[in-house]
Amino acid sequence: MGQLLSKGTIWAKAELLCRRKPGCKWVIQFLCWHPDITLGKPAALDPQCCQSFNWTVVEHYFKLLQKVIEEKEIPWENIYNMDEKGCQQGGGWKSSPEKYFIP
Repeated sequence: MGQLLSKGTIWAKAELLCRRKPGCKWVIQFLCWHPDITLGKPAALDPQCCQSFNWTVVEHYFKLLQKVIEEKEIPWENIYNMDEKGCQQGGGWKSSPEKYFIP
């Protein structure tokens, strides 16, 4: 779903995986073990990206995608929905004081 992980959500996921509560410093140690991950706020959506996301552009994209799928004979089980950004749900992240794990 592309949901961002905060300290609370990653702590809860670790608890589910380990079947016990992680220590109070577990998140800090996790960040030390993974120096490529930091806590921060995601960047806002670029207005130009918003303007480009319209019916004509999206329809053209999917027509080109369908053409490639048919030409290359790509089976449906090899097609995945991937995106470099998470999907914003509910309120905005910008107004929230909570920080999230980001690469």
